[in-house]
Amino acid sequence: MDDICDSVDTVMEAKQQTEDIDTVLEKGGFRVKGWISNKPLRSPSQNEKMDTATMFQGSVEENVLGSTWNNQSDTLSFKVNFELINQITEAEQRQPEVKLTKRLLLSQVARIYDPVGFAAAFLIRAKIGMQVLWQTGVDWDEEPPPAIRYKWIELFKEMKELNKITFQRSLCCANATEPPMLCVFSDASQDAFGTCAYIRQKTNGNKYQVRLIAAKSRVAPLKQLSVPRLELQAAVLASRLAKAIEQESRLKFKSVAFH
Repeated sequence: MDDICDSVDTVMEAKQQTEDIDTVLEKGGFRVKGWISNKPLRSPSQNEKMDTATMFQGSVEENVLGSTWNNQSDTLSFKVNFELINQITEAEQRQPEVKLTKRLLLSQVARIYDPVGFAAAFLIRAKIGMQVLWQTGVDWDEEPPPAIRYKWIELFKEMKELNKITFQRSLCCANATEPPMLCVFSDASQDAFGTCAYIRQKTNGNKYQVRLIAAKSRVAPLKQLSVPRLELQAAVLASRLAKAIEQESRLKFKSVAFH
């Protein structure tokens, strides 16, 4: 059985929700492995009496939507652990080169699961690289030309920097003075087009807080299109992303702005 991920406004709501889920599952003979929260839901004395579930205490990291969630800092981050990157680094010191075939490159790219789009800026470069491999006619177990191989090595090295990037899990700020605004940006080039959505909230002191909600990217089709036409496709992608966010989010946006 998979994980249950949810977010509520108060600790009392979270407590009630965990208790209700425990009760329902217990009737079917199921037991929750453990609850993880960014706020303590039960006191130590209550945890000792708990027989149906375990409340994890202290700092815990859990995979959520392809990212790693730290419940103490309440942030999302990446844990990129490419064996290929380490092999490339070691090979550069010893001189023997790692054989980078199209099959190996695709398997490395497929390891990154990013449905929200936090790593969209990196993944679109990998998708463009795969498209180039198809255009050059490289076989599955054949190495690409030196120039293309060099670009892949540099990309994999940069991907290690993803481990240093963190995002706030909560989209809302506690001191907001007005309803949030949804800001959606889109753009295109000859290689790709994409969109990203942010939540913008006004806070105390007439300041604004902005946080990334989601991002989407697509590789430009092999049949070359003009940049204005690709920008129209990016605009369509942006409108679909905004519609999905408005329909699925519990937040009520005062307005939506497209850029």
